Amino acid sequence: MKRYPQYKDSGVNWLGDIPEHWEVKKLKYIAQIVLGKMLQGNSSGNDYLKPYLRSANIQWNKPDVSDIKQMWLTKNEMNSYLVKSKDILVSEGGEVGRACIWNNEIEECYIQNSVHKITCTQKYSAFYIYYQFYIIGQKGYFESIVNRVSIGHLTREKLINIKFIIPPLSEQKKIACFLDSKLEEIDKFISNKQRLIELLKEQKTAIINRAVTKGLNPHAPMKPSGIEWLGDIPAHWETLPLKHIAKIQTGVTLGKSYITASLETRPYLRVANVQDGYLDLSDIKNIDLPKNEVNRYILKAGDVLMTEGGDVDKLGRGY
Repeated sequence: MKRYPQYKDSGVNWLGDIPEHWEVKKLKYIAQIVLGKMLQGNSSGNDYLKPYLRSANIQWNKPDVSDIKQMWLTKNEMNSYLVKSKDILVSEGGEVGRACIWNNEIEECYIQNSVHKITCTQKYSAFYIYYQFYIIGQKGYFESIVNRVSIGHLTREKLINIKFIIPPLSEQKKIACFLDSKLEEIDKFISNKQRLIELLKEQKTAIINRAVTKGLNPHAPMKPSGIEWLGDIPAHWETLPLKHIAKIQTGVTLGKSYITASLETRPYLRVANVQDGYLDLSDIKNIDLPKNEVNRYILKAGDVLMTEGGDVDKLGRGY
């Protein structure tokens, strides 16, 4: 991608310089913006039950229409809140500013008041403007401007005053087409890598299963293990209950009250720290224990940790 001959200051702090012939405009000068309808409990008598989109349906790149609910609308409201092809849909709550383009994923659909509908005028490419929404979101700008008490809300007033970079329409279309092509390549690459990762995981499980249950000698004589899921094992191997192989210790009970003045504060592991084959030590909590119980619960190198709740039987090794 070649540099343009001349650049200028965009006037937008996070953006910096832009090509000299480009403009910066607020969204209200680029498109019509409509916030969806507030849900009503029952029909007023002249309403129609119609499918609608809420914040959870708005995902980056395309809407998720796997779970569509219905709402009551009058004929006038249907005209206002109907979603049309190439409308940009923007989440008003949740991950504020999350956006996608509507491509008539279902025949007729409307928006609830957790979604903004943006309809670009003819001078602007909806696809180009969508890609700017993506960049603005990735840079955390939406989060910096939302009204936040407990949950952030991207109000219409905030949204319409966000500044967008505007090249000539022909350049907008070229940029959007370039990004469509490049991102399709990247998505295919990611999909192929994810499939490869899944195949490697399957291979990893198969290798571990073979070595642990059948040994390393493929020619060793075998015998029934007496365990249904295990099948045959090498003839010279045994099967024993875990209690005959290892010492098993459950963890400290949280919230237990100790009537003693002799306590020690120690770090401890919980279910979230025990992952498949490793320990996640990024978030370690502390607990107060009586000094005489520290040795009972302390971990030593080589200990195997197994979750008792959550993802049951997840294993991690102590180091």
